[in-house]
Amino acid sequence: SMLSWQKIQPALKKSLTYNLQPATEAAFPELPTVLIWFRFVLGLVYGLHAGGNLVPSAVALIQALNLIAFVPTVYCKFYLGVPAEVYATQVVFSGLPNALALTLLIWVYCFTAAHAPHEAQLAALLSLSSGGS
Repeated sequence: SMLSWQKIQPALKKSLTYNLQPATEAAFPELPTVLIWFRFVLGLVYGLHAGGNLVPSAVALIQALNLIAFVPTVYCKFYLGVPAEVYATQVVFSGLPNALALTLLIWVYCFTAAHAPHEAQLAALLSLSSGGS
């Protein structure tokens, strides 16, 4: 299978090794995949936080983008010691749009679920307006 423990264990060990400093992309080829999953976890947690706390503002979107983009980048630079030129844009952009979409999906779901009466009222108004045409 694609996700077997034999494949996950070495990547997990490398990703938790402080100051790994991979000199080439071949030294840690799993890094982009690790960053994608890291960003998914951040997106999931932040989406649940923003949706659970009913954050209604677009500021939450900017905060999510900052969190999902920069925390993994800082992790690569300061924890793993990845030289910027080794992975180039893969460190910054691997999984970024997907994790942001996951965050928004969870945020909207939680926010909508918490406002079920408003949603029902909107659905009733929309059915009245479409029924009249």
